[in-house]
Amino acid sequence: MDNINREHPEYVAKKAMWKKYRDLYSGGEQILEQATHYLVRRSKEPNDVYQERLSRVFYENYIGSIIDWYAATLLRREPVLVADGTNESGKRFFNEFTEDCDLKGTNLADFFRQQLVHTLVYGRTYVALDFPRFSQPATNRAEEDATGMSRAFLVEYTPDEVINWSHDSDGNLAWIVIRTLCLRQEKVSDPDWKRETRWIYYDRENFRIYTRVEGVDAKGTIQLIDEGKHGLPRKDGYRFFN
Repeated sequence: MDNINREHPEYVAKKAMWKKYRDLYSGGEQILEQATHYLVRRSKEPNDVYQERLSRVFYENYIGSIIDWYAATLLRREPVLVADGTNESGKRFFNEFTEDCDLKGTNLADFFRQQLVHTLVYGRTYVALDFPRFSQPATNRAEEDATGMSRAFLVEYTPDEVINWSHDSDGNLAWIVIRTLCLRQEKVSDPDWKRETRWIYYDRENFRIYTRVEGVDAKGTIQLIDEGKHGLPRKDGYRFFN
């Protein structure tokens, strides 16, 4: 558990670069908020003069326009997916998956269009194929379909969320650690927001989820909250693409 927050040397070397690329792609208010990182204070420049220059910062976002244009042009015509065969349940599965591949209403073409954008910004992107987790296994395929246990979905992660990993001798991922951050309120009446950090560890067969909550009355210690076999344990490993 003490090592779950360890960062890969490549991640440490590139995380500042990824932040810069994200800011330059987003532009707008994000650049204005981070202006001190890009508009350097001159030698012996009075603070009030520097603050005035910061307030007048303007960024012409050519990078964002070029990347968005390229992604829109390359995927101007959406791919057509055809499921052949006589397996009607299989056809329904792929139809549902194509129309809503991430359980958030995103169709498959839009999802991978966004992955192309992330690849152009960061140089890489990560996609996990997963299944819903239930406390009790299904007794048969019909129950899997009825409860939604067989409903595969995709999850995207940007490189600044993938903090540690290792590859096997063939160059495939042997294990990976993902770290995400969010603010949450358990109740509307709570006076303050809490900062939640979550780590997900995957190897070829197993997963572990850790969390740390920081805020009022929160200890801020890392705790293991879930573990077990993930939805795709198999001989050649889980399905995680980058």
